[in-house]
Amino acid sequence: VLVGTWKGQGGKSVIINAHVDVVSPDPISMWSCDPWEGVVRQGNIYGRGVIDTKGGLAAAIMALDGLKKSHFTPAGRIHFMSAIDQEVNGAGTIAAMKRGYDADVAIILEPTNFDIALATVGAFWFKVTVRGKGSHAAAVWEGVNAAEKAISIHQALEERIAYRKRLKHPLYDHYPIPATSNLGTFISGGYPSSVPDEARLEYRLGVLPGESNEKVINELKEAIYQFSVGDPWLRENPPEMTTYGWYGDPTEIERDHPLVRILEINFHSVCGREPKLVGMTYGCDASRLWMLGKIKSVVFAPGNLWAHAHKPDECLKIDEFIQYIKILAYSLVDWFDA
Repeated sequence: VLVGTWKGQGGKSVIINAHVDVVSPDPISMWSCDPWEGVVRQGNIYGRGVIDTKGGLAAAIMALDGLKKSHFTPAGRIHFMSAIDQEVNGAGTIAAMKRGYDADVAIILEPTNFDIALATVGAFWFKVTVRGKGSHAAAVWEGVNAAEKAISIHQALEERIAYRKRLKHPLYDHYPIPATSNLGTFISGGYPSSVPDEARLEYRLGVLPGESNEKVINELKEAIYQFSVGDPWLRENPPEMTTYGWYGDPTEIERDHPLVRILEINFHSVCGREPKLVGMTYGCDASRLWMLGKIKSVVFAPGNLWAHAHKPDECLKIDEFIQYIKILAYSLVDWFDA
Protein backbone atom coordinates (compact mmCIF):
# COMPACT_ATOMS: atom_id res chain seq x y z
CA VAL A 1 0.00 0.00 0.00
CA LEU A 2 1.37 3.38 -0.98
CA VAL A 3 -0.14 6.72 0.11
CA GLY A 4 1.24 9.96 -1.24
CA THR A 5 0.23 13.21 0.47
CA TRP A 6 0.37 16.63 -1.19
CA LYS A 7 0.00 19.20 1.55
CA GLY A 8 -0.58 22.90 1.07
CA GLN A 9 -1.88 25.66 3.28
CA GLY A 10 -5.53 25.35 4.24
CA GLY A 11 -8.06 23.06 5.81
CA LYS A 12 -9.81 21.28 2.93
CA SER A 13 -8.94 17.73 1.99
CA VAL A 14 -9.67 14.94 -0.48
CA ILE A 15 -8.70 11.29 -0.84
CA ILE A 16 -8.11 9.82 -4.29
CA ASN A 17 -8.31 6.04 -4.09
CA ALA A 18 -7.49 3.30 -6.59
CA HIS A 19 -6.46 -0.33 -6.22
CA VAL A 20 -3.56 -2.08 -7.95
CA ASP A 21 -4.66 -5.69 -7.47
CA VAL A 22 -6.47 -7.34 -10.37
CA VAL A 23 -8.43 -10.52 -10.99
CA SER A 24 -6.87 -13.40 -12.89
CA PRO A 25 -6.66 -13.03 -16.69
CA ASP A 26 -7.45 -16.73 -17.15
CA PRO A 27 -8.28 -18.18 -19.57
CA ILE A 28 -5.46 -16.37 -21.38
CA SER A 29 -6.33 -18.29 -24.55
CA MET A 30 -9.46 -16.10 -24.83
CA TRP A 31 -7.38 -12.91 -25.15
CA SER A 32 -6.44 -11.48 -28.53
CA CYS A 33 -3.20 -10.15 -27.01
CA ASP A 34 -0.91 -10.62 -24.01
CA PRO A 35 -2.97 -9.41 -20.99
CA TRP A 36 0.17 -8.01 -19.34
CA GLU A 37 1.62 -6.13 -22.33
CA GLY A 38 -0.58 -3.02 -22.56
CA VAL A 39 -1.30 -3.30 -26.29
CA VAL A 40 -2.50 -0.12 -28.05
CA ARG A 41 -4.88 -0.84 -30.91
CA GLN A 42 -7.63 1.16 -32.68
CA GLY A 43 -7.76 3.89 -30.06
CA ASN A 44 -7.83 1.51 -27.07
CA ILE A 45 -5.29 0.13 -24.64
CA TYR A 46 -5.72 -3.56 -23.79
CA GLY A 47 -4.61 -5.40 -20.66
CA ARG A 48 -5.75 -6.95 -17.41
CA GLY A 49 -6.61 -4.20 -14.95
CA VAL A 50 -6.48 -1.39 -17.49
CA ILE A 51 -9.91 -0.15 -16.35
CA ASP A 52 -10.12 -1.97 -12.99
CA THR A 53 -8.45 0.21 -11.82
CA LYS A 54 -5.02 0.99 -13.24
CA GLY A 55 -6.40 3.30 -15.91
CA GLY A 56 -7.97 5.52 -13.28
CA LEU A 57 -4.85 5.28 -11.14
CA ALA A 58 -2.58 6.34 -14.04
CA ALA A 59 -4.94 9.16 -15.00
CA ALA A 60 -4.94 10.51 -11.44
CA ILE A 61 -1.13 10.44 -11.31
CA MET A 62 -1.00 12.36 -14.60
CA ALA A 63 -3.59 14.88 -13.37
CA LEU A 64 -1.60 15.51 -10.19
CA ASP A 65 1.65 15.75 -12.14
CA GLY A 66 0.05 18.28 -14.47
CA LEU A 67 -1.12 20.37 -11.52
CA LYS A 68 2.36 20.36 -10.00
CA LYS A 69 3.92 21.46 -13.28
CA SER A 70 1.32 24.25 -13.45
CA HIS A 71 2.53 25.45 -10.02
CA PHE A 72 -0.80 24.70 -8.37
CA THR A 73 -0.79 24.25 -4.59
CA PRO A 74 -3.83 22.73 -2.85
CA ALA A 75 -5.44 24.77 -0.09
CA GLY A 76 -5.28 21.72 2.14
CA ARG A 77 -4.35 18.05 1.62
CA ILE A 78 -4.63 15.51 -1.18
CA HIS A 79 -4.07 11.90 -0.11
CA PHE A 80 -3.49 9.57 -3.04
CA MET A 81 -4.11 5.96 -1.96
CA SER A 82 -2.75 3.18 -4.14
CA ALA A 83 -4.21 0.16 -2.37
CA ILE A 84 -3.95 -3.61 -2.58
CA ASP A 85 -6.55 -6.33 -1.98
CA GLN A 86 -9.70 -4.48 -3.03
CA GLU A 87 -10.87 -7.47 -5.08
CA VAL A 88 -10.99 -9.68 -1.97
CA ASN A 89 -11.62 -7.80 1.28
CA GLY A 90 -10.22 -4.26 1.12
CA ALA A 91 -7.22 -4.82 3.41
CA GLY A 92 -5.18 -2.13 1.65
CA THR A 93 -7.61 0.74 2.17
CA ILE A 94 -8.45 -0.54 5.65
CA ALA A 95 -4.73 -0.45 6.55
CA ALA A 96 -4.41 3.11 5.22
CA MET A 97 -7.43 4.25 7.23
CA LYS A 98 -6.04 2.66 10.38
CA ARG A 99 -2.83 4.61 9.86
CA GLY A 100 -4.93 7.77 10.29
CA TYR A 101 -5.47 9.07 6.76
CA ASP A 102 -8.63 11.15 6.64
CA ALA A 103 -10.36 13.69 4.39
CA ASP A 104 -13.55 15.65 3.82
CA VAL A 105 -14.49 13.58 0.77
CA ALA A 106 -13.07 10.97 -1.59
CA ILE A 107 -12.96 10.18 -5.29
CA ILE A 108 -12.84 6.45 -5.99
CA LEU A 109 -11.33 5.50 -9.34
CA GLU A 110 -13.46 2.46 -10.14
CA PRO A 111 -14.76 2.27 -13.74
CA THR A 112 -18.22 3.78 -14.01
CA ASN A 113 -18.84 3.72 -17.78
CA PHE A 114 -17.72 7.36 -17.57
CA ASP A 115 -20.82 8.18 -15.54
CA ILE A 116 -20.64 9.84 -12.10
CA ALA A 117 -21.71 7.38 -9.42
CA LEU A 118 -23.26 8.86 -6.29
CA ALA A 119 -23.92 5.48 -4.69
CA THR A 120 -22.54 1.96 -4.45
CA VAL A 121 -24.27 -1.12 -3.14
CA GLY A 122 -23.26 -2.85 0.02
CA ALA A 123 -22.03 -6.34 -0.68
CA PHE A 124 -20.97 -9.35 1.30
CA TRP A 125 -19.92 -12.93 0.74
CA PHE A 126 -21.43 -15.73 2.76
CA LYS A 127 -21.22 -19.49 2.75
CA VAL A 128 -23.57 -22.23 3.89
CA THR A 129 -21.97 -25.49 5.00
CA VAL A 130 -24.26 -28.53 4.89
CA ARG A 131 -23.35 -31.87 6.45
CA GLY A 132 -24.69 -35.22 5.30
CA LYS A 133 -23.70 -38.83 5.86
CA GLY A 134 -21.34 -40.60 3.50
CA SER A 135 -21.93 -44.04 2.04
CA HIS A 136 -21.28 -46.09 -1.07
CA ALA A 137 -23.53 -45.07 -3.97
CA ALA A 138 -24.72 -48.66 -4.24
CA ALA A 139 -26.28 -48.28 -0.81
CA VAL A 140 -27.58 -44.71 -0.89
CA TRP A 141 -30.12 -45.60 1.80
CA GLU A 142 -27.21 -45.78 4.25
CA GLY A 143 -26.19 -42.17 3.56
CA VAL A 144 -27.59 -38.66 3.46
CA ASN A 145 -26.59 -36.73 0.33
CA ALA A 146 -25.23 -33.36 1.43
CA ALA A 147 -25.33 -32.04 -2.15
CA GLU A 148 -29.04 -32.71 -2.46
CA LYS A 149 -29.72 -31.06 0.89
CA ALA A 150 -27.66 -28.04 -0.18
CA ILE A 151 -29.62 -27.69 -3.42
CA SER A 152 -32.86 -27.63 -1.41
CA ILE A 153 -31.44 -24.95 0.90
CA HIS A 154 -30.42 -22.88 -2.12
CA GLN A 155 -33.97 -23.09 -3.49
CA ALA A 156 -35.37 -22.01 -0.11
CA LEU A 157 -33.02 -19.01 -0.02
CA GLU A 158 -33.97 -18.01 -3.56
CA GLU A 159 -37.67 -18.09 -2.65
CA ARG A 160 -37.12 -16.05 0.51
CA ILE A 161 -35.14 -13.27 -1.16
CA ALA A 162 -37.00 -13.19 -4.49
CA TYR A 163 -38.48 -9.82 -3.47
CA ARG A 164 -34.99 -8.27 -3.66
CA LYS A 165 -35.12 -8.40 -7.45
CA ARG A 166 -37.99 -5.88 -7.28
CA LEU A 167 -36.30 -3.36 -4.96
CA LYS A 168 -36.12 0.23 -6.23
CA HIS A 169 -33.80 3.20 -5.79
CA PRO A 170 -33.80 6.36 -7.94
CA LEU A 171 -30.12 5.99 -8.87
CA TYR A 172 -30.66 2.37 -9.95
CA ASP A 173 -33.75 2.61 -12.15
CA HIS A 174 -31.80 1.69 -15.30
CA TYR A 175 -30.69 -1.71 -13.97
CA PRO A 176 -32.81 -4.86 -14.49
CA ILE A 177 -31.87 -6.04 -10.99
CA PRO A 178 -30.27 -3.39 -8.71
CA ALA A 179 -29.74 -5.66 -5.68
CA THR A 180 -28.25 -8.83 -7.11
CA SER A 181 -27.58 -12.17 -5.47
CA ASN A 182 -25.31 -14.83 -6.92
CA LEU A 183 -24.42 -18.41 -6.08
CA GLY A 184 -20.81 -18.34 -7.22
CA THR A 185 -19.45 -21.62 -5.87
CA PHE A 186 -20.94 -25.01 -5.12
CA ILE A 187 -18.52 -27.56 -3.69
CA SER A 188 -19.49 -31.12 -2.81
CA GLY A 189 -18.29 -34.66 -3.18
CA GLY A 190 -15.34 -35.96 -5.12
CA TYR A 191 -16.34 -39.31 -6.56
CA PRO A 192 -19.53 -40.33 -8.42
CA SER A 193 -19.79 -43.64 -6.54
CA SER A 194 -19.76 -42.00 -3.11
CA VAL A 195 -22.60 -40.18 -1.36
CA PRO A 196 -21.11 -36.77 -0.38
CA ASP A 197 -21.01 -36.09 3.35
CA GLU A 198 -20.53 -32.33 3.03
CA ALA A 199 -21.51 -29.52 0.66
CA ARG A 200 -20.74 -25.83 0.62
CA LEU A 201 -22.65 -23.02 -1.08
CA GLU A 202 -20.84 -19.67 -1.51
CA TYR A 203 -22.69 -16.47 -2.41
CA ARG A 204 -22.26 -12.78 -3.11
CA LEU A 205 -25.24 -10.56 -2.26
CA GLY A 206 -25.80 -6.85 -2.94
CA VAL A 207 -27.53 -4.41 -0.56
CA LEU A 208 -28.98 -1.09 -1.79
CA PRO A 209 -28.32 2.29 -0.14
CA GLY A 210 -30.81 2.68 2.68
CA GLU A 211 -30.69 -1.02 3.53
CA SER A 212 -28.73 -2.73 6.30
CA ASN A 213 -26.29 -5.55 5.62
CA GLU A 214 -26.94 -7.05 9.04
CA LYS A 215 -30.71 -7.06 8.55
CA VAL A 216 -30.32 -8.98 5.29
CA ILE A 217 -27.85 -11.40 6.90
CA ASN A 218 -30.32 -12.13 9.70
CA GLU A 219 -33.06 -12.69 7.11
CA LEU A 220 -30.91 -15.27 5.34
CA LYS A 221 -30.13 -17.06 8.60
CA GLU A 222 -33.83 -17.16 9.45
CA ALA A 223 -34.67 -18.62 6.03
CA ILE A 224 -32.12 -21.40 6.51
CA TYR A 225 -33.40 -22.11 10.01
CA GLN A 226 -37.06 -22.23 8.93
CA PHE A 227 -36.27 -24.65 6.11
CA SER A 228 -34.06 -26.82 8.32
CA VAL A 229 -36.60 -27.35 11.11
CA GLY A 230 -38.93 -28.94 8.56
CA ASP A 231 -36.33 -31.50 7.49
CA PRO A 232 -35.64 -34.34 9.99
CA TRP A 233 -31.94 -34.64 9.07
CA LEU A 234 -31.21 -30.91 8.96
CA ARG A 235 -33.12 -30.33 12.18
CA GLU A 236 -30.61 -32.58 13.96
CA ASN A 237 -27.65 -31.48 11.81
CA PRO A 238 -28.27 -27.78 11.19
CA PRO A 239 -26.42 -26.03 8.33
CA GLU A 240 -23.92 -23.33 9.27
CA MET A 241 -24.03 -19.91 7.60
CA THR A 242 -21.04 -17.57 7.98
CA THR A 243 -19.91 -14.36 6.27
CA TYR A 244 -16.33 -14.20 5.07
CA GLY A 245 -14.07 -12.29 2.69
CA TRP A 246 -15.72 -9.30 1.02
CA TYR A 247 -17.91 -7.18 3.28
CA GLY A 248 -18.90 -3.54 2.79
CA ASP A 249 -21.82 -1.28 3.63
CA PRO A 250 -23.74 0.63 0.92
CA THR A 251 -22.67 4.23 0.30
CA GLU A 252 -24.37 7.34 -1.04
CA ILE A 253 -23.45 11.00 -1.40
CA GLU A 254 -25.96 13.82 -1.71
CA ARG A 255 -26.94 14.99 -5.18
CA ASP A 256 -26.25 18.59 -4.14
CA HIS A 257 -22.85 17.91 -2.54
CA PRO A 258 -20.28 20.52 -3.73
CA LEU A 259 -17.93 17.86 -5.12
CA VAL A 260 -20.72 16.37 -7.23
CA ARG A 261 -21.54 19.75 -8.73
CA ILE A 262 -17.86 20.49 -9.43
CA LEU A 263 -17.43 17.19 -11.27
CA GLU A 264 -20.62 17.81 -13.26
CA ILE A 265 -19.47 21.26 -14.39
CA ASN A 266 -16.02 20.09 -15.46
CA PHE A 267 -17.39 16.98 -17.17
CA HIS A 268 -19.63 19.21 -19.28
CA SER A 269 -16.77 21.61 -19.97
CA VAL A 270 -14.44 18.85 -21.21
CA CYS A 271 -16.92 16.47 -22.90
CA GLY A 272 -19.56 18.91 -24.13
CA ARG A 273 -22.44 16.96 -22.61
CA GLU A 274 -24.10 16.42 -19.26
CA PRO A 275 -22.90 13.40 -17.28
CA LYS A 276 -25.24 10.68 -16.09
CA LEU A 277 -25.64 10.49 -12.32
CA VAL A 278 -26.06 6.86 -11.30
CA GLY A 279 -25.53 4.24 -8.64
CA MET A 280 -23.20 1.28 -9.10
CA THR A 281 -24.28 -2.32 -8.50
CA TYR A 282 -20.83 -3.21 -7.24
CA GLY A 283 -19.22 -2.63 -3.88
CA CYS A 284 -15.80 -0.98 -3.66
CA ASP A 285 -13.40 0.74 -1.27
CA ALA A 286 -15.88 3.61 -0.89
CA SER A 287 -17.48 1.39 1.72
CA ARG A 288 -14.20 1.11 3.68
CA LEU A 289 -13.84 4.89 3.79
CA TRP A 290 -17.43 5.22 4.97
CA MET A 291 -17.33 2.42 7.55
CA LEU A 292 -14.00 3.47 9.09
CA GLY A 293 -14.00 7.25 8.63
CA LYS A 294 -17.54 8.34 7.63
CA ILE A 295 -15.97 9.74 4.45
CA LYS A 296 -18.46 10.16 1.62
CA SER A 297 -17.26 9.27 -1.86
CA VAL A 298 -17.96 9.92 -5.50
CA VAL A 299 -17.05 6.96 -7.69
CA PHE A 300 -15.94 8.13 -11.11
CA ALA A 301 -13.45 6.87 -13.70
CA PRO A 302 -13.26 5.92 -17.37
CA GLY A 303 -13.93 2.43 -18.64
CA ASN A 304 -16.96 0.35 -19.61
CA LEU A 305 -17.33 -1.89 -16.59
CA TRP A 306 -20.03 -4.16 -17.96
CA ALA A 307 -18.38 -4.74 -21.32
CA HIS A 308 -14.77 -5.20 -20.22
CA ALA A 309 -14.08 -5.62 -16.48
CA HIS A 310 -13.08 -9.10 -15.31
CA LYS A 311 -13.22 -10.32 -18.94
CA PRO A 312 -10.78 -11.20 -21.72
CA ASP A 313 -9.63 -8.22 -23.83
CA GLU A 314 -10.26 -5.70 -21.05
CA CYS A 315 -9.66 -2.32 -22.67
CA LEU A 316 -9.88 1.44 -22.16
CA LYS A 317 -10.62 4.17 -24.70
CA ILE A 318 -7.61 6.46 -24.87
CA ASP A 319 -9.75 9.52 -25.70
CA GLU A 320 -11.84 8.90 -22.58
CA PHE A 321 -8.66 8.44 -20.53
CA ILE A 322 -7.34 11.84 -21.64
CA GLN A 323 -10.69 13.53 -20.98
CA TYR A 324 -10.72 12.09 -17.49
CA ILE A 325 -7.26 13.51 -16.70
CA LYS A 326 -8.55 16.98 -17.55
CA ILE A 327 -11.81 16.60 -15.61
CA LEU A 328 -10.02 15.39 -12.50
CA ALA A 329 -7.34 18.10 -12.62
CA TYR A 330 -9.87 20.91 -13.10
CA SER A 331 -12.12 19.48 -10.37
CA LEU A 332 -9.31 19.32 -7.83
CA VAL A 333 -8.52 23.00 -8.50
CA ASP A 334 -12.18 23.92 -8.10
CA TRP A 335 -12.58 21.80 -4.94
CA PHE A 336 -9.88 23.75 -3.16
CA ASP A 337 -11.08 27.10 -4.53
CA ALA A 338 -14.71 26.50 -3.50
